[in-house]
Amino acid sequence: MSDVTHAYRLTLVPHAARLEGELLLPAGAHLLETVSWVPGAYAFMRYGRDLVDVRAEDAETGTPLAVVREGWTGYRVAAAERAVRVRFRVAMADVAWGELAGYVSLEHAVVHATRVPHVRALGGAVRVEWIVPADWAMHHPAGAAAEGSHTFVYPSFAAWLDLPVVAGAFTERTRKEGSTTFHHVFLERAVGMDTELDAFVDDVQKLARVTGEVFGSFPFAEYTFVWSFDSRMHWGLEHANSTLVGVGPLCLVDPEARFSALRVAAHELVHAWNVCRLKPAALVNVDLVAGGFPGELWVAEGFTRYYEFLLTARAGFCSAERFFANVVNYHRGTTTRPGYERTTLLDSSQATFLNHHRYPNAANTMIDYYDAGMLVAFDVDAYLRCRQGTLDTGFRALYTQFGTSASGYTHDDVCSVFAELGAEALIRTEVETAGALSTVERLRELGFTCDVTAVPTLGVVLDGERIVHVLEGSGAEAAGLHCDDRIVAHDGLAFSATGLAWLIAHRTSLELTVRRGDRQHVRIATLGTRREITRLVFEGGTEHEARLTAWLGSCPAVGTEISLRPYDNFHGTERAV
Repeated sequence: MSDVTHAYRLTLVPHAARLEGELLLPAGAHLLETVSWVPGAYAFMRYGRDLVDVRAEDAETGTPLAVVREGWTGYRVAAAERAVRVRFRVAMADVAWGELAGYVSLEHAVVHATRVPHVRALGGAVRVEWIVPADWAMHHPAGAAAEGSHTFVYPSFAAWLDLPVVAGAFTERTRKEGSTTFHHVFLERAVGMDTELDAFVDDVQKLARVTGEVFGSFPFAEYTFVWSFDSRMHWGLEHANSTLVGVGPLCLVDPEARFSALRVAAHELVHAWNVCRLKPAALVNVDLVAGGFPGELWVAEGFTRYYEFLLTARAGFCSAERFFANVVNYHRGTTTRPGYERTTLLDSSQATFLNHHRYPNAANTMIDYYDAGMLVAFDVDAYLRCRQGTLDTGFRALYTQFGTSASGYTHDDVCSVFAELGAEALIRTEVETAGALSTVERLRELGFTCDVTAVPTLGVVLDGERIVHVLEGSGAEAAGLHCDDRIVAHDGLAFSATGLAWLIAHRTSLELTVRRGDRQHVRIATLGTRREITRLVFEGGTEHEARLTAWLGSCPAVGTEISLRPYDNFHGTERAV
């Protein structure tokens, strides 16, 4: 490409877990920056901390140029009359940021552009020459032009940021769906890998087929799943032509771990359409330092979360009973938060950089646009299916109209598309008004008996014995319990989740001993009540059975009481007690 403005030479140094880089820039003064967030993560991060030893020189004479830090993401390089060479190092040992920024180990590496400096003002294409150990293989996802085996040209820095490069020792499987190629790159070994790996890949391909059917075709010619079996890698991040998924070492042999892996795979694959191509307007040409603040993440992430369950059901990995149990539990987890009555989905989406990570008091101020957005998707789908329509039809129409749009879509655009199906009023009500989900009504219309009753509650959300949230207006708040208190004992007995649950169900008040920092306190909490779905029974007729079967691929038997135990969320489940 003639418009290359950034020419990199990046050397992987496995024993030191770092990159050593050279960057050739045109003449002039330059502001080198690292990004502060990665699309799909929605949180500002300190990636610039890992960029060190930044030096610059006249590329022709080697004369040093002054380099001074500017802000928390960049370095200012003094003006030069000739081309500028920048040398730098990047620490790549922190696997906690692996899906967002990559890492280098002794066995392999996953490398993004996240920690690498660039000059936003230049724009233009980017050329990268990768220097890897002689015995290391490379896998590069589609989306860049190859110039030899280890040099690639990216249309822009943002395009490079969207392409994780894998190098080192890995196992690869390739499958075809029609004319589309799917690569599966496995970074580590897992239990049962020698006998179960191909069956797992075949399962993922089933998901790919049913996903393609939603939209009518695949938007890519090649797609790569990068899989990690390392239990430290809590991955799930989308890219236009690839994704990184962390599934743990028991994924191939443990049914629950396998189901979780398939859901994450479905979720990230849907993102190839929804977010990577079908973009909210605020995420088009986004500022990778200052961020982007879309009000439509209830579509971008909420619809995608809904489809992870719908697609695994259609592929035969999730029963209708488990599908509806999750709908109920997501509803219970969302509607029992005080924030549900005061926060709209538009506001929750737009405030993503405030609420993407859980924090004390979040239950009182915010709802999760992933979870509540999933429920809106379910409500709209159920509403339409009882009226000769489907969410698939509306979702496909939204993608067809805006999937290649240079300006993206807005909330009003979504409403306009679904107006043609008769669902605009429902969407506007549920998304623009706090506390307006119609999930209970939708379940009843689908043929379920849906009991909503008062249940006793202390008013806290727990992570083990630690209090994560204290709900406003609850007995826990009145008793003076605080976030991060740890329940040591209840009624004089050592804490157990089972024991506490029994006491809440059978008492009107509790004596709780909590540890707060280095001190212990005894608090007497009066129990209150909350209303939630407590029982779900399918009692539909033949029309209901046909509707659910066409929708999910299966249907509960008439008279089946749905177990409400399944609650699957790879971000973690939160439930008030």
